[in-house]
Amino acid sequence: MTRLGFQPDDTSKSTRQAVSDKGTDIYLDTDAHTGVWKAFVVLVAATINAITDNGGKVSTVPTATELPAGTFVSANGVFTSIDLTSGMVAMYRTS
Repeated sequence: MTRLGFQPDDTSKSTRQAVSDKGTDIYLDTDAHTGVWKAFVVLVAATINAITDNGGKVSTVPTATELPAGTFVSANGVFTSIDLTSGMVAMYRTS
């Protein structure tokens, strides 16, 4: 597993809440990861093998399609798991 966790710094609360004031997980491997995230951004062009949202439902985020760097995806609820085929994503925690 490759997980790089980042905690918010001393930036203003409004700046931190724009994405996440709970921290960020960065994944760049092909392991399955679980957590509770409200959004993610693609840092390096990525292909998602599988992603689920709250309730264990398969998300409507496209899989088996390369998402270009800079793509921002917000959950309708939360994401609870992600499994990459390639690339790197930053997952924004909800707690």
